[in-house]
Amino acid sequence: MAWNTRIAGSATRERAGVRPDAIFPSPRDVARRALPQVIEAVLVPAAILMLVTTVATTTVAIGAALAWGLGALAWRSVSRRRVSGITILAVARLLARSVVAFVAGSTFLYFLQPVIGGFCLAGAFLVSVIIDRPLACRFARDFGVARQTASDPRFHQVFRRISLMWGVVGIANAAAGLWLLVTQTTDVYVLASTALSIAVPAAAISASIVWFRHTITGGRRGDA
Repeated sequence: MAWNTRIAGSATRERAGVRPDAIFPSPRDVARRALPQVIEAVLVPAAILMLVTTVATTTVAIGAALAWGLGALAWRSVSRRRVSGITILAVARLLARSVVAFVAGSTFLYFLQPVIGGFCLAGAFLVSVIIDRPLACRFARDFGVARQTASDPRFHQVFRRISLMWGVVGIANAAAGLWLLVTQTTDVYVLASTALSIAVPAAAISASIVWFRHTITGGRRGDA
């Protein structure tokens, strides 16, 4: 089926006065929603890890970062606040990393696991494209996309292409993280990997928004 047939409903809404922002939020809206999640799930645990390492052992620092993640998740659950997919994913990865590091008695494994996790997540995006259940559809809701839009079959191909992009970008990002881990000091690695973990997803999210909105606009022109 041609794209302009799939987005016919979008074109109709546009002629009725509904802007693309009503279908997919603007980059500013996405940033406003995502920034608190990134601070809570990524920046704060990284800052705790670096600060505690200066006054205690790395093992204690890992425990402190894990305590923050679990505490934040518990607080949201008890206060009945929405728990985003990003928060769940971040805490799950933090818990797995900490348990493996504690059991194995190796802090190197703690820092290696995000790299492995990055490859696995990228692989999950690629597999989701192969099985035709794009993961981008699930994460889109964390950034303000309405449930109806995320599940709308007219946008299915867009989410497949975005999921493919995230898979490729994720592999490149994980490879860069592996290189940093084996060539740099711990402090440099933590700083650089934290920066990458924010900058790369931010760039991918921005590209996803532009791609999605451009597709809708292009479809409207083809439908006109």
